[in-house]
Amino acid sequence: MRLNNQCTCVLLLCLFTLAASTSARAVESSTALRCGIDPEQSAARIFADPDGKRGWRAYRNVKDVPVLELGIGQFARLWTGAHGLALIRLEEPDEDFVADTDYCFDKNQLVALRTSGRA
Repeated sequence: MRLNNQCTCVLLLCLFTLAASTSARAVESSTALRCGIDPEQSAARIFADPDGKRGWRAYRNVKDVPVLELGIGQFARLWTGAHGLALIRLEEPDEDFVADTDYCFDKNQLVALRTSGRA
C-alpha cells in the first residue's frame, strides 16, 4: 500500500505530536518523580500571593485562592513525600503564558528543579 503525500504529511504530524506530548509529560514529571510525589494528588498545603502586595498566605483548597494579578501574582502547592522529600510547584500567570517551576527538596537542600512555560 502506497500513501500519497497528504496522508504521509498527516501521519508524520500525528507522530510528531504524539512524541512531543509524551516527551513533555516525561520532562514535566521528572522533578516530581525524583521526589517520589504524584502531583495529580491533592497538595498538602496551598499558598498564594495574589497581587504581590499582601504577601503569601495559606489557603484550604485551590478554589479559595483569589484570582491572581497577571505578571505579579503567584500560586504554590506543596506535597510531602517519603524520606523527608518535598515538592513545591510555583505557578506565575502572565498575559500570554503561565510559568511553572517545580522544586524538589530533601531535608537539607534542593535536589531537583524543573521550569517551563505554557500558553
